[in-house]
Amino acid sequence: GSPAKYFKIQPWMSGYRGADGTVTFNTFYDEILADFEADPAHEAAIETFQLVIPIDKVLTASGFDVQAYERFLEERDAGGADGAAAETDSPGGDGPAEPSGG
Repeated sequence: GSPAKYFKIQPWMSGYRGADGTVTFNTFYDEILADFEADPAHEAAIETFQLVIPIDKVLTASGFDVQAYERFLEERDAGGADGAAAETDSPGGDGPAEPSGG
């Protein structure tokens, strides 16, 4: 087949960055999608939460591990191994990306 031209990602959580740079997550898509999956009348709405990204627009990509992120936050809040706060709270991704044809 031909190489993929885009891929889809399913956001896992989103939020906003405050003036001080801290990230506040206030939308948890897994909870919303679980409600949709439980109701067949809303099943079609699940795909409306996916983001379609052209591969030629991607400059970098990285994985995300929620347990590692939670540990990072715990260590940061406790002063961390070196006592320094992290530059950013951003997890760097919204979850796994699956290549798709297009």
